Amino acid sequence: MDSARILFTGSRNGTSDLYVLDRSAGTTRQMTAMGTPEGGANAGEVSPDGTYVAFQVRRGSDYDLYVMDLADGRPERVVEHAAYDVNPVWSPDGQRLAFMSTRGFEPGVLGPFPGHVYVVDLEQRTVDQLTAAPLTSALGPSDWSADGASILFARVVGERPDIFVLDVATGVESQLTHSAQGNYSATFSHSGDQLAFHSESDDGAQIVVSDLSGDNPRRVTNGPGFRYGPRWSPDDRWLMFSASDDGSQYDIRAVRIEDGFVVDLVATPEDEWEGQWIPVVR
Repeated sequence: MDSARILFTGSRNGTSDLYVLDRSAGTTRQMTAMGTPEGGANAGEVSPDGTYVAFQVRRGSDYDLYVMDLADGRPERVVEHAAYDVNPVWSPDGQRLAFMSTRGFEPGVLGPFPGHVYVVDLEQRTVDQLTAAPLTSALGPSDWSADGASILFARVVGERPDIFVLDVATGVESQLTHSAQGNYSATFSHSGDQLAFHSESDDGAQIVVSDLSGDNPRRVTNGPGFRYGPRWSPDDRWLMFSASDDGSQYDIRAVRIEDGFVVDLVATPEDEWEGQWIPVVR
């Protein structure tokens, strides 16, 4: 934990950019300089080998996807379209990105809007649609399984969202959670036998761990406010998440799963969210 490197989104002067915290060195490095009054960079996702980051950039009402080498810091736009292209997720081989796009639908105001899950081949730049029925942008892809076969995402069932898994080869969807609460942002453990996600009620959100099937859910965080966007540590002992006790200012924390012990990872008077562990490159 003390030697971890963490990618996160930080809000500075009302704009958002990506940063890397090196806990062993005690340093924070700004990785992007795309924050403007019209938008900025966020939703950073570190590649499986820890060398690249995929992220979304907003300019006014337009979102595009970028990839950047963490070593040289040069961003490259990989998905450009008049639609909103958001929520990038890496394939395990680092050759593709799953993402959410509104292409084919009428543009709307910022906020949840209809779209589909797509995959872009980063070498060929070909884009393929995976989902048959539309879903809303806030519920796009959240993780890709280590064997490359499945993508986790959320879809509204009735009035609230639940976690689904999508077979990449066939497009078949299977519902994993069945809850009266809203479930989002699911991610596979590195061992491949558990899920973590956040479960939202009318008075807040908490981090939940379940079997791979979605069965036997148990809450691993407590307290007032919102905890969301869990990410497993490399040894599966901790979950990093974004947290706000009052629904306004956000920090990044981690909970030790075995006993619920919580530590602050990134906490300043500014907002920090969307934390990601950066794997050690060997």
